[in-house]
Amino acid sequence: MIHQPNSQARSLRTLIIVMATVFLPLLVGVLMIVRTVTLVMVHPTPKIPQELFNKIEHLHSGHETTLALDLSSSKKPAAIFLIGQAGVQLYDLTTSWAWVFESAHWNPILVAVAPNRTFTATTGPISVLPHYLYDDLKKTIDSGTLKEIDLLVLPAVLDPYNQDLKRAVQALAPLSKKIWLISDGSQVAAEAQMIKPQEKVTAHPISLKSLAKKFPELTWTEDQGFVDQTRLISSAGGYSTHGAAHSLLTSTVGAARATEISTQLMGTGSAPHVTPPLGVSFSDFGVLFFSAAFEWSKREYSAVLTPGFDELAFAGLADTIFRSLSASVTPLAIESRQLRSARGLDWVVPMTVSEKGFSDHLFVLSETRVNLSNPSSNTLENPIVKNWVNQTSLPVSDFTKVPPGAISLRTLDWLETQFGTRLTEAIRKLMVAPKQAPETLPGTEPREIPASVLGIPLVLLSRPLLLAVFGLWLGFKMSRRFFRP
Repeated sequence: MIHQPNSQARSLRTLIIVMATVFLPLLVGVLMIVRTVTLVMVHPTPKIPQELFNKIEHLHSGHETTLALDLSSSKKPAAIFLIGQAGVQLYDLTTSWAWVFESAHWNPILVAVAPNRTFTATTGPISVLPHYLYDDLKKTIDSGTLKEIDLLVLPAVLDPYNQDLKRAVQALAPLSKKIWLISDGSQVAAEAQMIKPQEKVTAHPISLKSLAKKFPELTWTEDQGFVDQTRLISSAGGYSTHGAAHSLLTSTVGAARATEISTQLMGTGSAPHVTPPLGVSFSDFGVLFFSAAFEWSKREYSAVLTPGFDELAFAGLADTIFRSLSASVTPLAIESRQLRSARGLDWVVPMTVSEKGFSDHLFVLSETRVNLSNPSSNTLENPIVKNWVNQTSLPVSDFTKVPPGAISLRTLDWLETQFGTRLTEAIRKLMVAPKQAPETLPGTEPREIPASVLGIPLVLLSRPLLLAVFGLWLGFKMSRRFFRP
């Protein structure tokens, strides 16, 4: 039994009580954030089926032409999408790819700066197969077959400091008539010194201030979702990519064609509504990490993908939910895990429906490039899916009537019913997405906003408070045990 003078004992007892009250919720929160990173943000590399490399024809599903991987035989100008070895931001890639593909003006080619041609990771649990390695493209350029690139697209990559990527940009940019920088693609171009000082440029709001300090000689703008400087187009990423794409197509294929594509992808013929990016504050990150720390049941959602699935629709769902840090979307195949999407990209998903056990929710997307006059999906009629849904009593949300470009907005409305207003607003800032009333989106159910304080659900707020109370009791018991006179 330890005996201390009364004054010192009281001080130590108070310290133990305070530390236990604060330390317990803090410890639990840190452990849960680590678990969140493991479950939501870190995706294991899927096993690559060798047969997928044996024969790749890259057909445009539902389109009268094929992807001309032999650049010398293509009658369309080349649009090169350049990505790194570590991975690429899923929504940035699929949004820009969808608009370029649907224009039918360019020959879009996905090129990876990597030593081997294999599936490249994305910010979702799905990987994409590049058409070319940069070394192969360089041989085409060196031979004189490809003398000009009509459009060079740099989406946000997961390795912006990659020196090989920097050298590739330095080689391709002078050959490019137009350069489109998306989100932190601006950082890659700045590192490669491919932006002229007089050209206005933007980037994702998280990176913008640090980039302005690192490259003060460049003209950075914070009050626009995208900047079109004719030769150079840059966008803040996320939803603002639609606005930049509409501007690019208007100047390239004309306003009428841009309106047609906007109607197909966004459900409206007008230009996508892009608001000035809102800075992501420390309080926004605080809310996101608070939710990650005390949303103890990480929600695992699912989406069944079939051959010809709309990659933009899936990205709008998965990348929006991913930013919550409290949930993720697992793409599931019915049979083969290798799938070719609606716009000619090859993907591999982590598992099939038969391999998936529990899921909190199933999202049903249109199975092909969306036909707004007759959207449809036979996913739920498939015997394997039907049996899984019935056995697990799986809740289902039908997004087949939502245009693929608007699914990110629809998902934000749905997240508000699950996690509250404050967390959803933080995600909206990360997505550079405008506030849009749910009734303007087709296929939207009425909101059921959970009870909250300052936009944070009461259930979530109660957990650290309960831990603090338990810590207070535990600290009191420990102090009585060790400092009893």
